[in-house]
Amino acid sequence: MSETNSIDIYPCSKLKRILAFLGDILLFYILSVTLFQLVVFNIASSITNYSSKLNDNLNTINKRMDVLYNNDLLFYDKDENKYNFSTNLDTTFDKFLRSYVVKDSQDPIYYYFESLSNNKDSNINNKYLEFGSNFFEIKDNKPVMKDEMVTYLSPYFDPKDSLSSVGNSYLSSFRSNTFVKLYNYMLSDIATYDLKDNSNSYIALTNIINENSKYNIKFNSINITISFFISFIIYYCIVPLCFK
Repeated sequence: MSETNSIDIYPCSKLKRILAFLGDILLFYILSVTLFQLVVFNIASSITNYSSKLNDNLNTINKRMDVLYNNDLLFYDKDENKYNFSTNLDTTFDKFLRSYVVKDSQDPIYYYFESLSNNKDSNINNKYLEFGSNFFEIKDNKPVMKDEMVTYLSPYFDPKDSLSSVGNSYLSSFRSNTFVKLYNYMLSDIATYDLKDNSNSYIALTNIINENSKYNIKFNSINITISFFISFIIYYCIVPLCFK
């Protein structure tokens, strides 16, 4: 009786077949990413002048921040930090807190709603109590920081003193739970009712930024698709033919 010889084209065990399949996917993914980063993206960027569009978008974002600066709603302490929003939000927080503890500056958020906002139905006092009931009370129809909180937070502005552990806890809570929420509420109001400086509109600039964002998503999606298509041709058509 003759023996029957067989040749396994794929790995014998189910686990090995799965690992081989996953290995193919991984290599295909690596090839696609490499093509995207080193070839496709660079060629497409050169053809469409993409870097110039990115710079224009950055300038538009900076102009939108200028609208806040020019209306005294955002502040910076150094020129090199002017367009670093997170850093300047800290500077603005200091000014906000100082207006209630030291009382020698203006609260930019309350100033916006009292003097600049086009939203005539806004009751900003309620928002101060909603986001900061532990810190604020309303006197003479204006938010005022509670005396107890002034006592805890005043060492923050005294170079010869330091905050207690309780004071540090209140400071952190005041920043994240009160100031940030109030500031975001203000930005939301501006995005709805608009704010202008001498030459720019906040909403108009936001619309340009949103359109640029849509363009970036489309640009990258097309390039990723092209990269995957080329990778498919190389990995599953050209390579098998070369090693046939």
